[in-house]
Amino acid sequence: MRFKDPAQHELLSLVADERHTSVNQLIQDLIDAPLHEAAGEVEGKLVRMVEKLRSMTKVQRARSITVAARDTSEAERKFQDQLRARRISREEALKLRQALDEGLAEPDLG
Repeated sequence: MRFKDPAQHELLSLVADERHTSVNQLIQDLIDAPLHEAAGEVEGKLVRMVEKLRSMTKVQRARSITVAARDTSEAERKFQDQLRARRISREEALKLRQALDEGLAEPDLG
């Protein structure tokens, strides 16, 4: 592991020596609980998102996707960005909705 602050590595070495363990093991021990806590928070957010999506009707999901796509397109038009967005046709929106309803992660709009 690389450290920007050499003092951190020195402190880790001192604590690891005191605990009769390796620096790697000490780092793993120190990050284990906070990492699991952070992962639990991410999982909770994902569960709430899935619950919200499941509670929506197909029409609500389609409207939400359409609004998000329009907002993204407007933001990309307004601000300089390396990626370019375009407004999609009704037919493409229907293909996208169908692909999402079928659980396809990357719908083919071509």
